[in-house]
Amino acid sequence: NSNGRLAEIFVGVLGASNYIYAEAHWSQKIPDWIAAHVRMFEFFGGVTTILVCDNLKSGVNKASLKNPILHEVYQNFADHYNVVVIPARPHKPKDKAKVENSVLIVKRWILFRLRKRVFTSLGELNDAIKELLVDANNRPFNKMPGSRRSAYESIDLPVLKPLPTSKFVYAEFHRVRVSLEYYIVVDGYYFTVPHDLILSEVDLRITANTVEVLHKGRRVASHVRDPNLRVTINKEHLPKSHLQVMFFNPIETLERAEQIGGHVYQFTESVLKTFRHSIQGYRFGLLLKDLESRYGHERLNAACLRLLEISEGKLSSNSTTSLSSILHKGLDLQSDQDNEAAEASFDHDNIRGSGYYK
Repeated sequence: NSNGRLAEIFVGVLGASNYIYAEAHWSQKIPDWIAAHVRMFEFFGGVTTILVCDNLKSGVNKASLKNPILHEVYQNFADHYNVVVIPARPHKPKDKAKVENSVLIVKRWILFRLRKRVFTSLGELNDAIKELLVDANNRPFNKMPGSRRSAYESIDLPVLKPLPTSKFVYAEFHRVRVSLEYYIVVDGYYFTVPHDLILSEVDLRITANTVEVLHKGRRVASHVRDPNLRVTINKEHLPKSHLQVMFFNPIETLERAEQIGGHVYQFTESVLKTFRHSIQGYRFGLLLKDLESRYGHERLNAACLRLLEISEGKLSSNSTTSLSSILHKGLDLQSDQDNEAAEASFDHDNIRGSGYYK
């Protein structure tokens, strides 16, 4: 109907027997183009030596009689199936005359019979095409005995190369430059590479499940794609200095604080909750070690107690500066009486009193 979505029909044919394959797709983009080829060879039950394809932009970067250049994904497909791909030249229909004739047959014997039917999915349409494809291939030839099916079984099938033992895995290839943070980005997701490749150009092989990184033909990284993980990190890719920061362990800091004193532990537990990034926790751990070595356990514990009392437990990420200040000024050494502010006395000669105005 007028609100329906248009599908495109992929057609393949074997040269000697004219045995036809057809299926519907939403587009002519490279994933659909490759998927159709895979199912075509499975339908034929083998692989041809040469494959003559249309001059499609998704599959062919440069059409040439002498030196055609295929899309990297299409070339990867051809290598997997050990087939030579020869793209038809633009405006040269005779380069693929068999296919042109088969397209007409698919239109007349399949699509024409489906023209009044409404399909709710692409799979439903392809099921209908598959049924009518059997009929089209079984129809008797007009000028010679047999059918496309019988000619296929006697001529083409015996000479087809066997299908590969391993299933073809669709993969895309891209060349990117490694960022200063030794990451590469794929569809908005971040993956680490060895840090010594910063700003280098690397090649990516991307499948539905993995991301492989190659540098000068050698694989240097491989990651599993997890849709729930925005950043995927391999610890071996990080320099030691960054590794300590990124994988800061607050439990180790708390254990160290507990060894120093109960008030240090209480202060550490509270202040760690105020940090928004692991680098803050890492730097606090370094500060704690420094203060412990300079002032000792007893003074550090007393300083934490004083700060907890002053703040009434309401600490912030800036409380670490206050802790250093208390120790530097020796406020942790003062007694409670020294810390109490003396009440001011206003009884002296400069106070006139209420009687002065009478």
